[in-house]
Amino acid sequence: MRLLHRPLRASVIVATGLAVTGLTGVFATSAAAAPSAVTSDGLVPGYVALRGSQLDSTDAATGLYHSARMSVEVALVPRDQAGLASELRALYTSGSGEYHQWLARGQFDARYAPTSAERSAVTSYLRSAGLTIASSGSPFLIRATGSSQGVEAAFRTTLRTYSGAGGMRYFANSSAAELPAAVASSTLGVIGLTNTVRERPMYSRLPSAGGPAAPAPPRRTPAARPAT
Repeated sequence: MRLLHRPLRASVIVATGLAVTGLTGVFATSAAAAPSAVTSDGLVPGYVALRGSQLDSTDAATGLYHSARMSVEVALVPRDQAGLASELRALYTSGSGEYHQWLARGQFDARYAPTSAERSAVTSYLRSAGLTIASSGSPFLIRATGSSQGVEAAFRTTLRTYSGAGGMRYFANSSAAELPAAVASSTLGVIGLTNTVRERPMYSRLPSAGGPAAPAPPRRTPAARPAT
């Protein structure tokens, strides 16, 4: 059963996780220097690697990626995730008093958008890392621009170019993106660290009464588009 409907489309895409990226691909200068000390797992103390932020690929790296200006978006965790899950379940459960009682324009953001404090913390970090904040048009996304070197420093990763099947070239981060623990807990992921195209399900299936949830359809990974 699809969890998308016109009145909820934009916000539900964000709220369902990094499926917010749809077909755009997940994860695409005076940044703060990283401390020299690292922990046993290779992380800088106080930083957290974002789960799912590294492209799973066996393609060969052909060099470093350089860009004078690129744009990334940090996707934020929705507020009251338990309430969001409950509301979505009620909206799509036949017989529920809220079945297909769609929220009015603005209500979704009012109930589930990240707090101003969470947005401010992420914004402040990105600015301190040397990136420029731009308008995103969504309370769930914080857009920032900068050079590729600035983006690498902000997310403590390295951008490389890769050669895929059929000679398609693309760029991607070669290690997981990292953020300070204080802001990582409010972050779903980073859009723009790669220009590959990856399809992810934009919906899940609700469980039947007393039964387990049905699995979502498998993710497909089509070929990357050429790097520009």
